[in-house]
Amino acid sequence: MNNAHDAISLDSIRPEVRARSSYPRFEIDHVQHRLQWNENPAEFPEKIKQEILRRLSDLKWSDYPQFQPYALMDQIAALNNVGSDQVVISNGSSSLLRTIFWATIQTGDAVVVPSPTFLQYNMLTEVCGGTYHDIPFVEHDAGFALPTDQLIDLAQTKQAKLLVICAPANPTGTVIPAADIERIAAECGCLLVLDEAYAHFSRQDLAPLLAKYNNLILVRTMSKAFAMAGVRSAYLLASPELATEFNKLMGAFPLDHFSTVATQVALENLDYISQATDDLIAERNRLTEALDEIPGTKVYPSGTNFILVRVGDQANALTDKLLQDHSLLISNMASYPQLAGCVRISVGTRIQNELVVAEMGKFLG
Repeated sequence: MNNAHDAISLDSIRPEVRARSSYPRFEIDHVQHRLQWNENPAEFPEKIKQEILRRLSDLKWSDYPQFQPYALMDQIAALNNVGSDQVVISNGSSSLLRTIFWATIQTGDAVVVPSPTFLQYNMLTEVCGGTYHDIPFVEHDAGFALPTDQLIDLAQTKQAKLLVICAPANPTGTVIPAADIERIAAECGCLLVLDEAYAHFSRQDLAPLLAKYNNLILVRTMSKAFAMAGVRSAYLLASPELATEFNKLMGAFPLDHFSTVATQVALENLDYISQATDDLIAERNRLTEALDEIPGTKVYPSGTNFILVRVGDQANALTDKLLQDHSLLISNMASYPQLAGCVRISVGTRIQNELVVAEMGKFLG
C-alpha cells in the first residue's frame, strides 16, 4: 500500500474477489500443437467466412448493434422448437454462466455439482458468496457414472439454489443419460443448469425437456462444434420467466455486429456443421483406439471432442516431454485430485493425433 487511498480502493472490492488468484499473463503460441483447450481442429469454412464478411460490409459500423439481436433470437428459437422469449444470447458461455450465478446466488446459498467438473462453477460460487458442494463421479471399469441419487439428496438437504452439470462432462468426457437428467430436473427442488458445451459431439439433444421442466436451463456455445471459439457467441434456453430475468442482467448490445452475423450465417449452414461433427467423432474414435493400444494407459469413453487417459505417475513427465520436444500441449489433470495421473487430450488434426500417439507410445512403452 502506498497511501490511504490504496487501502480504500482495495477495501471496496468484495473479499470473495480479493481471495481469488489473478490470472497470469499468458501469450498464446499459435505455432504449438494446442491440444489442451478443446478447440475444434476444423477451421471455419472459407466459403461461409466470405458470406459473413459480405454481410458485414453492408452494415453501418458506426451504428450500435441491435439492442438485442432479435432476428438471431428468433432463428435460435425456431431451430430448437422453443419461443423467442426463452432465448438469452451473450458473448460466450462463460458470460452466460456468470449471469446465471449473479441472478441467483446470494451469501450462503448452496450450489451442488458432480466432481470433477469445470472449475469456473466453484469460482462463481465463491465470488457470489455461495457455498459449494460436490459429489464425486463414480469410477468403474467402463468410465464414470453420474451420482444421481446423491446429487438429488444433497440438493434437497442443502436446499440448493443451483445444481450444475456439464453434460457431457468436462474433464471426464462422460455422457449423462437423458433419463438421469430428467430425474434430477424432476426431483432436485432447485434450478438445474446444464452446460452443454460439448453436446454436439454426443448427439444428445435435451431441448425437448424444457417443455416439461421450468427449472431447467441449457447453456450452449458456438465455440466447440461450430469451430467459432474466436468469435465469442453463445446462448441459453430456459423458461420464458427465467429468460426474462437473465436478460435483465445482459443489458444492451450483448453481441457486436460481427458475432451476430457470424452466428446467423453459421446456423444457416447446419449441414456443414453436422458433417464436420461426424468427421470429428470418427477421428475421436480412431484416436481412442490408438491410445488404448499403448501399454500402461487406461482410456475413458468420451462423448466430447477430448479424451481422458490415465497414465499413472508419469503424467507430469509426459506432458513436460511432449511440450519440450514437440511443442505439443496436452492437459495434465493434476489439479483434480480424483484424476491425478490423468491427461486430457483434445482431438486435433490427423497429423497432430498421430504425433500424440507416436510420442506417447515411445515414452510409455
